[in-house]
Amino acid sequence: MNDSNASLRIAIATDLHYTKDPSGNISVQVCAKGTQNDPMQMLLELLESPEAPFESRADILICPGDITTSACEESFERGWSDLQKLQKTVGASHLIAATGNHEIVSRVTKDHHIAGNSEIAAAPFEYLINLEGYPAVLDQADKKWIYWGRGYEAVSGDDWVVVTINTCHFHGTLLANEYERGRIGESALADLRENLLDLSEKFAFRVVVLHHPPISHEEFGISLGRVPMWNGDLLVKAVEETGKDWMIIHGHKHLHRLVRSSGTEYAPIVFGAASFGALLTGEVSNQTKNQFYILELSFREIAGEYRLRGKLDTLCWDGQRWDLSMRTIHGL
Repeated sequence: MNDSNASLRIAIATDLHYTKDPSGNISVQVCAKGTQNDPMQMLLELLESPEAPFESRADILICPGDITTSACEESFERGWSDLQKLQKTVGASHLIAATGNHEIVSRVTKDHHIAGNSEIAAAPFEYLINLEGYPAVLDQADKKWIYWGRGYEAVSGDDWVVVTINTCHFHGTLLANEYERGRIGESALADLRENLLDLSEKFAFRVVVLHHPPISHEEFGISLGRVPMWNGDLLVKAVEETGKDWMIIHGHKHLHRLVRSSGTEYAPIVFGAASFGALLTGEVSNQTKNQFYILELSFREIAGEYRLRGKLDTLCWDGQRWDLSMRTIHGL
């Protein structure tokens, strides 16, 4: 199964934050509220041009959530359409998303407290459920309902598997203690623990994608929100207990991070991707730019065993154009 010559290339764009301005124009947040240059359009042009700074080909495109802002359906549709264009540009066979908190209607208005107002009952996921191909093109139609009902599903190719987890699964309760954090439920985690063991034996490249960071994601002097993902540590432990190498990819914090989740041999590598399109302000804006990645996974032989290794090519957005990320202030 594992081959020292095998590789998997993953394009990663997260937290695009498409939004609609007062005049009705839709674009990523940095374009709507900052530069007039469109980062997505300029990325597509760059990756298709001879001036592309690295090989743009990718096997799969992953988006760990927050395609839209404040559950704007029109903005989501534009963002999803642009991600499909990006998928085509990089030649990816699959576009795989995880649901972000900005995709969900998760705030209660005063009208919901009025007795008898059932006609305004919130349907937090409805427009997403009806979207063809979201969160991925699945090999069986029923798997869409498994993703929404259980909270995760797996997408696979010949030698790779991506487990996409809906950490916003409980946001539909409209309770404040849910929309402020991510969660994986106890029953889903129990099923996932068994599934991970099975998938670990079947596939060489193993990836988990989710929106919220499963382990603490903090930086000194930067306020990133202090509420941790519920059961995130148990999720990471379940991945680790497979005794195989896995990669976990998340978004949400808008600040990059690439770490091993603990000091043990098979602790998964956790990659927190920086935002593609959010308008960065305050301390975060001094630590990173908006970024786009192509991650290439491969293997190296260590003591007779093939172990996972990876290389990241990173582009950063300087407000006018995309360029290679070369300095600390650019982010990862």
